[in-house]
Amino acid sequence: PATDSAAGSKGKAAPGKQELLERLKEGREVKGSAQQLRAGGHLASPQDFSVLIRALGHQKWWRQALGAFQEMRDAGLQASAFAYSAIISALGRNRQWARALHLVSQSREEGVVPDAALYSSAMKACEEQCDRALSLLDEMRQEDVEMDMITYGVAIGACCQGQQWQQAVSLLFESKERGMQPNAITVSAVMGALTRAGQWAQALQLWNEFKEAGLEADATSFTSAISACERGRRW
Repeated sequence: PATDSAAGSKGKAAPGKQELLERLKEGREVKGSAQQLRAGGHLASPQDFSVLIRALGHQKWWRQALGAFQEMRDAGLQASAFAYSAIISALGRNRQWARALHLVSQSREEGVVPDAALYSSAMKACEEQCDRALSLLDEMRQEDVEMDMITYGVAIGACCQGQQWQQAVSLLFESKERGMQPNAITVSAVMGALTRAGQWAQALQLWNEFKEAGLEADATSFTSAISACERGRRW
């Protein structure tokens, strides 16, 4: 019994690398977990650093995220597309779009081949800079990077924020023609942009078309449809 009591007083063993990385992925104890990873010498690969950088970005600690990215490079580790996507996403969450675009250029200079995730992160960073986001989309097309619905969703969101509803509609149907299924959030965003532009009839037409194609409507899309009806006095 005395031995059991002594053992219990020692407390739990220090968490291992995987547990610490899981905490970062879940956004738990980010600062403490980062310190323990460093103290234990567990940040040994670009993947490890990418997990840390994403966690810091979610906390809106973009300067610390940049510091971790530089720490990785100082350790002689080659930044991958995944690592660049992580830091660009961290910067984008904090409206640091100019720094994000600089890193896109830097990745190319270092021979990193940008993938859809990297481009999507960069476009998300430029969400309030619609023309820049569309320029990145054009680059993807020129470099024949395979686009997914996440990529289209980010580009469409940028168009909606930039009041470029024609471009938003065009991208929505382009994604559909490529065999993708836009979700209710994306369709609702386009409907909202159309309604704000006074294009309520087209918004309702869009709603009907995607409903017939099997769109699973949610509260947001129903709200968008109701708003279009209100604008057009179609009850």
